[in-house]
Amino acid sequence: MIFWHLGLTVVIVWFVMRGNPRIDYRVVMFGAILPDLIDKPIGRIIFRERFESGRIFAHTLLINLAFFCVLFFMRGRRKRSAVLVPISSLLHLAEDGIWSNPRLFWWPLFGTSFARNPLDGGVVTLFLEPLRSPGVLAQEAIGALLLLWLLVSHGMLSREGLKTVLRTGRLEMAKAR
Repeated sequence: MIFWHLGLTVVIVWFVMRGNPRIDYRVVMFGAILPDLIDKPIGRIIFRERFESGRIFAHTLLINLAFFCVLFFMRGRRKRSAVLVPISSLLHLAEDGIWSNPRLFWWPLFGTSFARNPLDGGVVTLFLEPLRSPGVLAQEAIGALLLLWLLVSHGMLSREGLKTVLRTGRLEMAKAR
């Protein structure tokens, strides 16, 4: 699920941080899909025989707390922007409902192994499997609509507006001087 995580996370961060023009929504989007960017290739492709799951290390509280610990050693602007990564990543875990799987969420407190979730059909199935579920399709549509709503409500659904969002990560147009 890509749009679900992107849309919901961006809207939550926008709502909580609204009024803060320094939020870089590109960083928020990166953090929103970071657990899947880490776990899907490792657990479903590279070490498929060992893990057989797309929810392993990056879907745990420990790794997300480690992201916050790294922030303690950072300073200045970079820290202000980087703090959005673990916040967005934790929102991803909440959107996935990971707390309902305590063995995964609290890893390694209840053991070091991960639950297997095999896919029939290989790597291609990894991308097509979500399309078979009406619930996942509904979530993806909701996420896409949330992103669309946010862009429209900020007047960013023009060519220039989209360039601004992609170039700066901001939801406001640069003011003319």
